[in-house]
Amino acid sequence: MHLTEPAVNGFVLRIFHVGRGVVETGKGKAFVLLPFTAFLAARCAWYLLGLAAVRRLLGNWRSWRAEWPRAIRWLFIGLLTGTCAMGSIIVTLAFFRCGYIDYVQSSTAFALLVALGWVGCSVVGAAAEEVLYRGMILSTLERLGGKSFAIVGSAAAFALSHLGNPGVTKLWLLRLFLQGMLLAWAVFRTGSLWWSIGYHAGWNFGSAPLFGVAESGYGVQGHLFTFVPAGPDWLTGGEVGPEGSVLAFLAMLAAAVVLTNHGRRNNDMQPVCIEHS
Repeated sequence: MHLTEPAVNGFVLRIFHVGRGVVETGKGKAFVLLPFTAFLAARCAWYLLGLAAVRRLLGNWRSWRAEWPRAIRWLFIGLLTGTCAMGSIIVTLAFFRCGYIDYVQSSTAFALLVALGWVGCSVVGAAAEEVLYRGMILSTLERLGGKSFAIVGSAAAFALSHLGNPGVTKLWLLRLFLQGMLLAWAVFRTGSLWWSIGYHAGWNFGSAPLFGVAESGYGVQGHLFTFVPAGPDWLTGGEVGPEGSVLAFLAMLAAAVVLTNHGRRNNDMQPVCIEHS
């Protein structure tokens, strides 16, 4: 499925006459909202077809469905948690004078419109990756070796898939692996992909679109604030962005605590045992 993705994306995007949505800027590579969203939507649609096929083959289609009110709630909770987690890293860096936050001088209405666009783009992009890594791959590995094997294996695949990103560091790859484990664990704990999609989207939105920092090594065109880092790479994240900071590990731990406590308080945790026919 992953190997055929470039051909499928290329065919779909040629129909819409858009590219992947990546441009070169003075600060490196940056995403452009509309073409990049189209690229992610094509990827997400292709992965959803793959997920449907995997579920049918494994015989666990029904056990992963979620009621829409509950799905929307988990998506919103995840989105808020992810945004706050990333925002807390940047605010902490600014508080300890490892950078400063500046407001982008533009029309407030236009800035908010662009921000809403990037929220949607982040959700679509996160959905694509979650369907692949926490949907297809997690399901398949769970069938082969159980939950623990699936969590570790899908997290490793998630981290290794980012080896080609700009500014890759060992610290960032370790953080990606642990975040992959958190997102996979969340799928089993909540019984769906929705919290993972929301958290992943919020984490991405809180970096480049909101604070103008690098997101996995990439920037974006149009953001509400600009954070200018000033400090060692292990603290600021360097070229890869704040998600490569040591503070990102603490933010993920806090997110895991919030997820666990919210589920227990609302009796909304549903440990999943996937049944196979």
